[in-house]
Amino acid sequence: MRKRYKLKNKERFYTFLAFIAIVFIGIFLICSTAHSSTVKNYILVKVSKGDTLWDIAEKYGGSKNIRKFIYEIREHNGLMDSTIYEGMTIEIPSE
Repeated sequence: MRKRYKLKNKERFYTFLAFIAIVFIGIFLICSTAHSSTVKNYILVKVSKGDTLWDIAEKYGGSKNIRKFIYEIREHNGLMDSTIYEGMTIEIPSE
């Protein structure tokens, strides 16, 4: 024989259902806006003898602020300072 459950407090039950619905809607909204719609492309540049980060940034930066572009390159490549060495391969953000 099946046991039947009797709803004693309908207001509490409907409040609980509304709360669960709000939580699921919130999770859905957060997950749907969490992804960035812009995808950055990068150019791989192998550092030659005599290259400086400033020269590379001027070559690939276009009309960007050169200091901000160098900072962006350093952050993306995990460089502590602007020192680069011959033979390194660095990623340069492209437009």
